[in-house]
Amino acid sequence: MSRTRVSILAGLTGLAIAAPAAQAHVTLTPRTVTANSFGRVDMRVPNERDETGTKSVVLYFPHGFYSVSTKRVWGWTAKTSMRKLATPVPSTDGDITEEVAKITYRATTKGDWIMPGQFEEFGLSMRIPNTPNATLSFPARQTYSNGEVVNWNTPASGENPAPTLNVVAPAPVAAAAHTPLKSVSPKRNSTQHKAVADVRATFKAKMQTGLISITNASGATVPLKSSGLMSSNKAVVRGVPTSPLKSGTYKVSWRARASDGHSEKGTWTFKVAV
Repeated sequence: MSRTRVSILAGLTGLAIAAPAAQAHVTLTPRTVTANSFGRVDMRVPNERDETGTKSVVLYFPHGFYSVSTKRVWGWTAKTSMRKLATPVPSTDGDITEEVAKITYRATTKGDWIMPGQFEEFGLSMRIPNTPNATLSFPARQTYSNGEVVNWNTPASGENPAPTLNVVAPAPVAAAAHTPLKSVSPKRNSTQHKAVADVRATFKAKMQTGLISITNASGATVPLKSSGLMSSNKAVVRGVPTSPLKSGTYKVSWRARASDGHSEKGTWTFKVAV
């Protein structure tokens, strides 16, 4: 074999070895997410060592994530740690007083370690903060079975870049894409002079899902034999009590999801005097 050919092969071999190493970082995918939306993000953890396994990974969160769900990964545990907010954040369900600080993943046995030449993915479901045109950094700490710790916390140009998410603004949506409430039955704040057999919330277009619940004046839940979208008209969410509603004051709560994924909810009250 000629010296020139040997040199070329050696160069190609070096490239083949270097290419995977250059990409072997802890990353989040997809890299781009939409502001103020729910979505799934996967943390991919490769093993960069030749003779030792990865036994734990910690993912640290920036500010603005108030809850997160983790996908079960066989052979690994996931523990979510929260931190207190200096100032509570108002929401429709009450003040939010803490946010996600970190998630710690640990292999349960040696057989579950991420071994050389392998990677593992850890799925997350969470609401993205309403911070369009921002890049969010998620430092990570990877611990190997020999005690070595690698901190993925440098900028993108550094040796150990932190996983990041690029947050973009939502695409413009026409106002008609949502399906606001059109009417309710019985009418809001009305008095009915006969027993009420069902209650309905009618929207301006078809809905994906919908539910209705009813409570009486004392706050007790009224038993329903059915609640949901009408099969004959997907724009109507109907609740049917097990027996017609007689004299009293009632509060109806509804929740529905539009065809574009937008969720809406509301309440109304009425009286029955028979």
